[in-house]
Amino acid sequence: MLEVNGLWISPALKTPYLQMCVWAKLIKDIFLCKRKYVLLMRSKRNRSMEKFLGMANPELLYEGEPLPMAGEKTHEVIQVSRATRWSIVANTPKYALEFYRRMKRAEQYSRHHLPENA
Repeated sequence: MLEVNGLWISPALKTPYLQMCVWAKLIKDIFLCKRKYVLLMRSKRNRSMEKFLGMANPELLYEGEPLPMAGEKTHEVIQVSRATRWSIVANTPKYALEFYRRMKRAEQYSRHHLPENA
């Protein structure tokens, strides 16, 4: 089993290109690790991660409350699933399509939300 912990990127750096570079590196590392399964965890409320992780056709292992350490606050409901490294690599075309869609959304957002003189 291999666990890839959550990756947090500042919103100021969260361009589609940077996201694609990070995810491409993760996919490469996952493939080269030679483990059979990759453990995927997310907050049940995070729909973006649900869509992204769903591209790997994961098998749900657990859904419910996490067991936080004393005094820690965490997500109310989490999902834990697993996928084979082969299913992650085999679905690379889906990730490329999502990258293209994110580029288009970012372009549309910048056209509508940035000042014209910027």
